[in-house]
Amino acid sequence: MVKACLEAADIGPFILPLQAGRGTREKIYESLEERIALGRGGDSAGRDFESRQNALERRRAILQGYLDALGKPLGHTGMTVHQAIGYGISTAPMREDLPRDVRRIEISDPENLRPEDVEAMLADANALAERLGRVHRMPKLWLASDATITTRDDAEDFSETAGDLARDLGAFVAAVEISPINGLFEESALTVDFEILSTLLKAIIRDRDVCDVSVVETLLRPDNLAIAERFCEDMRDLIIAETHLEKCLSSTGAEVDETLSTARAFALENNCISPDKISQEISEDEDLLAQRRQEIQIVSDLPAEWAETSGMTVKTLRQTARRIMSFDDAVLSLRLADPGCQAAVLSHELKTTIATLAAELKQIQENLPLADNHQPDQIQKAAADISNAGMFRFMSGDFKSACALYCDSLGGATKVDRELMAGHLNTYSTWLKKRRAFEADARFGAVFGDLFSGLSSDPVQISMAADFYDTVQGLAKGDRALQKALE
Repeated sequence: MVKACLEAADIGPFILPLQAGRGTREKIYESLEERIALGRGGDSAGRDFESRQNALERRRAILQGYLDALGKPLGHTGMTVHQAIGYGISTAPMREDLPRDVRRIEISDPENLRPEDVEAMLADANALAERLGRVHRMPKLWLASDATITTRDDAEDFSETAGDLARDLGAFVAAVEISPINGLFEESALTVDFEILSTLLKAIIRDRDVCDVSVVETLLRPDNLAIAERFCEDMRDLIIAETHLEKCLSSTGAEVDETLSTARAFALENNCISPDKISQEISEDEDLLAQRRQEIQIVSDLPAEWAETSGMTVKTLRQTARRIMSFDDAVLSLRLADPGCQAAVLSHELKTTIATLAAELKQIQENLPLADNHQPDQIQKAAADISNAGMFRFMSGDFKSACALYCDSLGGATKVDRELMAGHLNTYSTWLKKRRAFEADARFGAVFGDLFSGLSSDPVQISMAADFYDTVQGLAKGDRALQKALE
């Protein structure tokens, strides 16, 4: 009870120790001083508490602003901002699996889309996906069409029309196959020229009293039909020629046949017309025509883009192809590409180097007749041994070996000054190093392959190979892929 009363008067901590018989006056004073000191420092503690309380209130206000923003409606979509963000997070994996072009589609003013607008867009997308799923079953002719289908109704109308047309065409073909006129068709009923057939039938009906059915059957046989077609073409050409001649000769007032007969008689009398010569010219023209047809067949196998852009005539193409195939087998078997078009330059350099080395070797062989293809280090060492030999050189094994190499292996003269011998060997050693460097040059082997064999390379074959590359590059017209394939 005493403690409760003291605490009710807010003096419990001060008086209770003294009342309990455990305190002294000094302890009471010390306790009061501590409480007084605590009371004096309470202002700063209070201010610190207030500042923290204000900071927390500001943060709470910011968070409340965030919560208010998240809870606001997003335009006319029927969703809050928080719901839209959550929907975007939940659908992110599905959107990442979509094609790039679909992900990049931008919708203008999306926040003003109403729920019914979104539902309509979704229905259109589902309808489009369903139709795209059936596209692979469409004919290639429809897929290649550039016509614009403005509405879905138009597309469905077109589909129904196409289905009706397909059924009608099938029924038509079936009806033709069982009809009596099916024997008149050389090809499908869908590709035959009915205008020509109609003209033929009209002619038969018109002249049915004089028309011989057996003659018609004879003319309808494939071999006779080709002859009849050529005859009709000749008659058509004759009519065209007569019409043209009639226009040309109309100013004379004479009949065409009479004028032609007079001209022919005049030409025969004056030896201006030679039937044999005309027959020969016709034969030559027919051969040329057959050759042109063959050229057309060959050209039809060429890539259209290359044939249109190369600027090369068929005649030049054939001549170039024949020239390529006329090269020696050693050249044609190279099978090496020259992407840098360096064959001509390397050929000139190779032949120049061979000529230079051969001329230098000829001069060296005037003093060393057997010089040809030795080890340059061995020759250089022999030159050094001869040049550095002293008074007792005749006792030196190296000097004797060097002299034997000079005289026996290279055929040099025995009575020659040592310095002159060393000079000849040094010159030969330098030439051998040049030859080795030339034979080790990888540029020549990369283009000329096995045709390049160092100093023993055949300049004629090297020139032929360079000519081959030049011909191929002229035919390719800058097309690197074609050039590489031909090479």
